[in-house]
Amino acid sequence: TTLVAMINALRDCQPTDPVAEPAESFSPPAGLDYDALEATALRQRPELHGLQALVEEQKTASRLATLEIAPDVTVFGQWSRMTRSGDHAWGAGVKISIPLWFEQKQKNEAREATQRSLAHQNRWYAVRATIRSQIKELLAKIHAADERITLYATGLVPKTVQTLAAQEAKYRTGHGDFLMLLDTRRQLQTVQLSYQRLRVEREILLVELERAVGGQLSLDTSHSSV
Repeated sequence: TTLVAMINALRDCQPTDPVAEPAESFSPPAGLDYDALEATALRQRPELHGLQALVEEQKTASRLATLEIAPDVTVFGQWSRMTRSGDHAWGAGVKISIPLWFEQKQKNEAREATQRSLAHQNRWYAVRATIRSQIKELLAKIHAADERITLYATGLVPKTVQTLAAQEAKYRTGHGDFLMLLDTRRQLQTVQLSYQRLRVEREILLVELERAVGGQLSLDTSHSSV
């Protein structure tokens, strides 16, 4: 009852709404390429996009502050026509605006914007290094999980099933030990539970890798580079 209520809370449903039986669904084994995942992360992670935008903003602010050192020169012209007489006149002019604080203020603003840009750039490098480390670590864990899952699927589980079948056959003939049969069945349940737990842990690792990459994984890649 408690689990059903918690699941319904996550689904934004009533606590007493029925919950269907869970269906087994595990991701197939797949090679995951580190270089491809890193490129995808650098392209999709919103933190990197935000920091890069801040870097460009401060670079633009630095350029604008530098441009303010030079005087502003405005050239304008005008033309007018009298309605009744039909006469017309024209004129031209030049306006020059010189910064009151000369160069020092603008240079300080440009220097400050440049320093902020460098700070954001360093943060971008730090976040990128963290993302790379996360991808590398998760790929290593997934690779280790795949090896353990293969060990259970091809070795421990089948061998324990065979041992249990032999114990049952021996017990039916009256030569087996009942306690040993129970212990073998307990071992099989333990091995099967560990096997399923490993598969679940691998799914969690894949979700964490998706979070590190910033998007859904393509599990049909062909090579693994850990």
